Amino acid sequence: MNCLRCNTEMKHYELKPQIEVYGSWHKPNLFLAERSEPHNIHSVYICDNCGYAELSTKYCDEPDI
Repeated sequence: MNCLRCNTEMKHYELKPQIEVYGSWHKPNLFLAERSEPHNIHSVYICDNCGYAELSTKYCDEPDI
């Protein structure tokens, strides 16, 4: 993945522990209770050149460590 600022290749790292972010509450239909679905953040892309970081919900199979 290329950096949005400087267009160099970003490194992919795994996050431990994973971050859970919950969205807004919604009610799927009249008979079910309101709920909030998690959007788990599993990895991060970091640019070594400018320091830009981007969180990702994709799993990191081969970290650049």
